[in-house]
Amino acid sequence: HEEYGRKGASIKNVIIEGKYTIIRAQDDPTTTDVNEAYKGTIFLVSPEAKLTLDGEITIDGGNNWIFKETEFFEAVEAFKVEIPTQMSIYTFIEYDKQVVANAHLIVVDGILDINRATITNNFGTDGRTSGTILVRAKGTLNINAGALLTHNIATGYGGSVVTLNDGSFVNINEGSIITKNLTAQNGGCIYNNGGTITMNGGKINNNYGVRTNGIAIMLHQNSATLIMNGGEICGNSGLPADGAGHRAHGRRGEHR
Repeated sequence: HEEYGRKGASIKNVIIEGKYTIIRAQDDPTTTDVNEAYKGTIFLVSPEAKLTLDGEITIDGGNNWIFKETEFFEAVEAFKVEIPTQMSIYTFIEYDKQVVANAHLIVVDGILDINRATITNNFGTDGRTSGTILVRAKGTLNINAGALLTHNIATGYGGSVVTLNDGSFVNINEGSIITKNLTAQNGGCIYNNGGTITMNGGKINNNYGVRTNGIAIMLHQNSATLIMNGGEICGNSGLPADGAGHRAHGRRGEHR
């Protein structure tokens, strides 16, 4: 992985622009060793550092999993009240087991600006690795015009797209799109574990959840905050229906 802004490093502000695809290393087709693929973090943005992604860049988690959309919506219609215990997220997906993430795709301790860039194809399995982007304390993620966060999955606790730790910040701005991501258990596309989300514009739509308490945004801790000045959260679907949209879980969770 690349680390920007390490103590003692001179690079503090990095801009990656142009039409590039940055992808986790794929497995060697000549071997059956599941450890051949690189499953870890691609970018680590350290405190006081800033990374900007701009210019039709794609950051690819390497797992082009398949969502069985028809089966999912049939189940939504059939089981709006309660899901059979044998049904799980794995009922609705096919995936490459060799590229299941063992770390977040991007970790932010400083500032990450996503402009004209796509973040896609990440596959996280539990709270330690779910969340394609992890924003830690005092870190800031700006999701700006041209940003597309799509086709990411979390099969365990944590957000499929973004996980916020206590004291972190995520700003969602006009022209950004978060769509067609899939989450199970407690998570949602954005799992807010004590940070502040400010939505000024953009869209969070057509995301899916299976046996989850959150689909679009989950506010988990008392200090978790959602400030919605604009934008749209709509068309998100889940099994069961409880938790669709955003859910405040915590005494002082705010939706303003």
